[in-house]
Amino acid sequence: NKIEESMLIRLSLSEIELAAMTPADFHAKLGNLSRKEIFILKDVRRRSKNKIAARECRKRRISAHETLLESVKSLEDQCGDLNIKLEKLKSEKKNILEKLKIP
Repeated sequence: NKIEESMLIRLSLSEIELAAMTPADFHAKLGNLSRKEIFILKDVRRRSKNKIAARECRKRRISAHETLLESVKSLEDQCGDLNIKLEKLKSEKKNILEKLKIP
């Protein structure tokens, strides 16, 4: 909102800079502000930090999902290879059993 934007401009800060500040630096910036301005600035900082945390969470979730998809693909390939090997072994077994039944 406009009050928040004007406060950030007056303090020469972006939301990202505000969220990245150490607590000591943040409290130093609060020194000459009114109670209302302090409340607003703390709220902006909290929401900014939450946006960053949500973005990072989405990145981690997408990365984990991609890793799982790669694992599924690998396991499906492995399963296919094992099924081919199984069919080959069944065929060999059948051939051996037929040879043993020689009249």
